[in-house]
Amino acid sequence: MPRSKRHVEPTVAVDLPEFAAAAAQRMGIDLTVLHRWVMRPDGSVVLLCANGMKFVVSPD
Repeated sequence: MPRSKRHVEPTVAVDLPEFAAAAAQRMGIDLTVLHRWVMRPDGSVVLLCANGMKFVVSPD
């Protein structure tokens, strides 16, 4: 029986801005399971969690 190999996907939080990463940690968001993040034109960052919740973090 062949073994199934688990593919390790790189985290999307590698290029996350520092202010957004700090805010995510304050909110208790695990960056290893972060589904996606997007930078808005005004400089704010939208964090999309694995459970579907969205958080908007503005630079302070």
